[in-house]
Amino acid sequence: MPIGFDSSGGWSTSQVSPVTLSFNNVAGNLLVVGVRTNQSSDTTTACTYNSVDMTKVDGQAGNANISSVAMFYLVSPATGTNTVSCSLSSGEASIAALSYTGATGGLDANTKQLVTSVTSVTTTLTTNTDNDWTVLMCGEGDGANIAAGAGLTSRVATGNYIFGDSNAAITPAGSTSMAFSWGNPNDGLSVMAAFKPTAVVVARLNLLLMGAG
Repeated sequence: MPIGFDSSGGWSTSQVSPVTLSFNNVAGNLLVVGVRTNQSSDTTTACTYNSVDMTKVDGQAGNANISSVAMFYLVSPATGTNTVSCSLSSGEASIAALSYTGATGGLDANTKQLVTSVTSVTTTLTTNTDNDWTVLMCGEGDGANIAAGAGLTSRVATGNYIFGDSNAAITPAGSTSMAFSWGNPNDGLSVMAAFKPTAVVVARLNLLLMGAG
């Protein structure tokens, strides 16, 4: 089956490392974790789920106005309620988690950016596989009233950070964008990733397109 949203949890905040979150992965085979710190540099060094190491997509450093964000993922995580744990080299952080079904294909593409003195940010990448879903971890320095824009469904939000996804398959593969906005000119940053559907789904869709299914 195609990728679908499974569950969400967070934010969980701690002033000491590691930061932990009890997360219920109902039936997902992809887990994505978003991290926001209180540091301008990317200080998130590692995340685990059920003591299994997660892969870091990337981290985006901030500046004096906006703190850094990062994203991690794990294919085929354990189902049920387990602990997400993220370690920092310095500072404190908040973490959130999202899980998805039909998404064992892994990471397809990713990008990040920091934009200054604006009221909205649009992050764009190019997918290579049909029916990817995209995930965005983003924030802004204005301090409140962040809002999801085109291409972004908010799953876990706080005053000035959103962790969310496309809520739909990106088809055909190609350039795709996710946007967010806020009230007063300030700085915004994001990490965006595209995740591939389970390979057998892609193969089945190709057979159907060729009239063989």
